[in-house]
Amino acid sequence: MLASTTAVLAVLAAGADLAVSHQHAAPARARKSVAARYLSAAPVARILSITPRLYLALSGLREGKSATLRSLGEMIYDPVASADFRYLATPYGQVLSLTGPGAPALRRTKLSINEYEESPANSAFADRDLYAVVLGSSAGFGSTENPISLEALATGRSQSLGIGDNVAGDPAGPGVFTSVAAAIRPTAEATQLFPDSRVQLREAGRPRVTLATIAQLDRDVRLPSGAQAALLPFPDPAGDMVAIAVQPTEPDRHAGVVVLTRTGRVVQTFTGLSGLISPAWTQSGRSLAFATSGPQPALHIWTGGRTRVVSLPVGEYGSCVWSPDGAWALCARVGPAATGQSWFLSSASGSITVRTTGPGFPIAWLGGR
Repeated sequence: MLASTTAVLAVLAAGADLAVSHQHAAPARARKSVAARYLSAAPVARILSITPRLYLALSGLREGKSATLRSLGEMIYDPVASADFRYLATPYGQVLSLTGPGAPALRRTKLSINEYEESPANSAFADRDLYAVVLGSSAGFGSTENPISLEALATGRSQSLGIGDNVAGDPAGPGVFTSVAAAIRPTAEATQLFPDSRVQLREAGRPRVTLATIAQLDRDVRLPSGAQAALLPFPDPAGDMVAIAVQPTEPDRHAGVVVLTRTGRVVQTFTGLSGLISPAWTQSGRSLAFATSGPQPALHIWTGGRTRVVSLPVGEYGSCVWSPDGAWALCARVGPAATGQSWFLSSASGSITVRTTGPGFPIAWLGGR
């Protein structure tokens, strides 16, 4: 770290904000000097984000410069990048190839996906990016019985993996991690979160393996027996572990996260979480990060043996993105009032925090440290 930033980093680590209060406003030149030292803590980076007007943008963390790449049109959720950032899956099944050493060129793959199909919202690729995961719609919006198929990126050939609710591609082979829907009750309709009964690993040509039931996961995250929840799988890039976000359908209950091996062994649990939880793995699979929301939001960083909790400014937060070396995690405020310009950067140790701005909501950290 640059020696000139030592003093300001001590303040940042304590959670101080860049903004100076009206009562103690500094001259413009002094504020600009503080901002320069403040951003010098940020690593060199190329961040792919989606703007509030649904354009893809490429930007850095230090310079504040950005380039608009293309419009994506109306979407129900943000695009999802593959673990190695070779591909980008958008809602409604559009798969883009990220090519080019500088600003990425975006081109369509050869897949033929119709208007009634879409990609999963968290992990849309399987078997080291050989397959795209595609969800069909058999019962309209909000269906918990989505036909699941794998589409080969090279040939476009399709193979079915049954039906499921929340789905993520298996990085280790042609398959998926999926939740299986339970009976829907009125409480689920009120929050648009549909309850699940279990989580399965489905590999093409092999028997289905149930990794955990809702009863087991309720106990793991200390929910009352019989509590209903949506179960959202987030596999690590190697496919040997999967983080399950346990999202209760009743709004007054706390969420949780359970990390399982691909055989269903519990590795780690997190309880008492608030907001919609979207875990993010480093490319090495050694660290996991997720942000909570509410009156006391925080960034949780788990490195296998230790969990660090870093306070966040008040607001709602979605999925975070990791730097390629796993040294930094970047999160942004989301929600109806979010502008996409409020970014929060933390070192993996939690010792350095930087608040900065960007052109949208980060979806991939393409390069730099």
